[in-house]
Amino acid sequence: APVPLRDTVLRPRDLIAPAHLSTLVDYPNAWSVVCRRELFDDGRTRFDTALRTCEDRTWTWLLHLATESCAAVGLTGVFYRRGVTDSLTQIRSERQLDFLPAHDRVLTALQDDPERDRFLPKLVRTYCAMIAYHMQTVREYSPADGKRLRRMCASALHRMPRDVLDQTLDTMDDERSRTLRRLRARKAA
Repeated sequence: APVPLRDTVLRPRDLIAPAHLSTLVDYPNAWSVVCRRELFDDGRTRFDTALRTCEDRTWTWLLHLATESCAAVGLTGVFYRRGVTDSLTQIRSERQLDFLPAHDRVLTALQDDPERDRFLPKLVRTYCAMIAYHMQTVREYSPADGKRLRRMCASALHRMPRDVLDQTLDTMDDERSRTLRRLRARKAA
């Protein structure tokens, strides 16, 4: 994970931005996080059980926003399987569409955050990257799910703060930017 210092107490909010770089919040690996139990007492940093996928991304963001300190430590011998063909991230089904409400939950959480303006560019860029990725694979979904995905993604783009979205689209690579601009031109559902 891209953390500037290892084995050092850090402030999680300082590991969210900037938007254009990979930061710790881009690594939603719940399996690699060790937390104090008290972090979950008020329910804010619990997994959203309504989400069938992407719940770890929401959780990671909320954890970064709600906690005062963290540290990245080396763990020799801990490995994670990626790219397994039957993993949930590889299967194209309606469950994958939950990345949209997952990111919307973080957008909602940021609305009243005192550092909203600092973090919105990162969230919008990540959300846009996820939408662009799913648009690249939309033909792998069933026709009904693909149509729903397009509609939901267009609506999501219309929910994002317009100024932040415009800035994001201006700084993304051409292919993703074109895809997202075409999608945004669709009428919001």
